[in-house]
Amino acid sequence: KSLGRRKPLSLSRAIIQARALHEAKKIGLTEFKASDGWFRNWRRRNGIGPSLRLFGEAGDVNIEEVEKLIQVIREKLKKFKAENIFNMDETGLLYRALPTRSYISLEEGSRKNIRGTKVLRAKDRVTLVLCVNATGTCKVAPLIVGTSKNPHCFRDAPSPIPYTNQRNAWVDREVYKGWWLNIFLPAVRKFTKEPVALLMDNCSGHDPTLTDPTGQVEIIFLPPNCTSVYQPLDQGIISTLKTIYKREMLSEFVKAYDNFDELQAQASEAKKGRKGLRFGCSANVLDAARLVKKSWDSITVETIESCWVHSKCLPHLTNEICAKGGLEYKKQIQRKVVQDICFLLTNMSISNRDKLVSIIPEIKNDRDGENVVSRWLDLESDPEILALEEIELFEAIEKNL
Repeated sequence: KSLGRRKPLSLSRAIIQARALHEAKKIGLTEFKASDGWFRNWRRRNGIGPSLRLFGEAGDVNIEEVEKLIQVIREKLKKFKAENIFNMDETGLLYRALPTRSYISLEEGSRKNIRGTKVLRAKDRVTLVLCVNATGTCKVAPLIVGTSKNPHCFRDAPSPIPYTNQRNAWVDREVYKGWWLNIFLPAVRKFTKEPVALLMDNCSGHDPTLTDPTGQVEIIFLPPNCTSVYQPLDQGIISTLKTIYKREMLSEFVKAYDNFDELQAQASEAKKGRKGLRFGCSANVLDAARLVKKSWDSITVETIESCWVHSKCLPHLTNEICAKGGLEYKKQIQRKVVQDICFLLTNMSISNRDKLVSIIPEIKNDRDGENVVSRWLDLESDPEILALEEIELFEAIEKNL
């Protein structure tokens, strides 16, 4: 019965290698490495053909069945103005990873031993809680969820956006309650006194017992397994935020190399946990919070409106908001960011480029450079990163069960 409820996993090379390593460990094959050669032979033995690119979670959604439920939600939203309809969602952010992190193979071993990048571990992740209205006129301050209760870097300056901690940097019910009471409701009260609708998914961390004591805010949950199609934040707002964030992070990182030797000397004297982009080191949580705020503030009204229209969760309100462009705004931004980053890397001085070569892959031509950068911008959904997370999940399950 439980197998029927499990979400199918795409058969990428990295995920198959991760599973093979896990099974080998279970039966005591300590010398097994799940190399690329093993994978090629495994494909040949089992008649596995070439891989095909899959396109996210949208393919899992039964549009015909869900559409009936979405229509009920549209009817509920008719009584609200577009500017008073909000959407909230969470997303993970690998806030320290540089472009080379998009090329990690399982046979390279521990993340800590990847050449030139031992401090840039892919598991350095925070969770962002984002919320915005349908017209883009009210962007609620993002909440950043980390694992440390008091990050050392916050001793240099307070976080520019709300910060909280959870053991795994997840949004559980306690984190959600803090966001609801201390961030969302005050923002709504300041924005309007009219009735407000909050649209969000029904994950377990979103406590349905929490309600607005004044009755101003009505929470509307989206049907299960349809957010990839109908949730506005998933239609390009989140990906646009991450795209801008990574451009800003890499830009600061590269600029620091103009004074590399001086900054490294200063970094050697800085206390542990308080180094960051300003020393030419990898980003810390304070850097992440600062860049998230900058990126969130720079997302345009046009991008937000077009993503709401594309989600089709409130088509009866398209006359109230801009309906042009669809996701083209998001695509234009990503193309521009890719070009900006490639220009930044290819126009560095020779000496600085040599210093960075072990961390950021050398861009030899425009096509290769754009491929590297484009994959990095989608790093959180990279199959090899997901495969490494699957290994951690296997280990956690074995430890607890």
